[in-house]
Amino acid sequence: MKGGSREVIENAVSEEICRPMRSAQYKFNMTLPEAPYSYEGINSELHWAIEALEVPGKARDAKDFVLSSYDEIIILEKLP
Repeated sequence: MKGGSREVIENAVSEEICRPMRSAQYKFNMTLPEAPYSYEGINSELHWAIEALEVPGKARDAKDFVLSSYDEIIILEKLP
């Protein structure tokens, strides 16, 4: 979540895969939160992502997704 010039990143859930093989595929389950929805506004925004991180090592990959009942980011307009 961003507010002003400050970026805040929180880890909601993590899952460890012991002894993963580089070319293997792994299934996992994730329950999406009911709220807050993804949004963008004048002074703040909230985006969701799933991130895979290799430890030890530095490989990392992330995929953003929109959490909304409309499948689109909610745009908050400036009030008159």
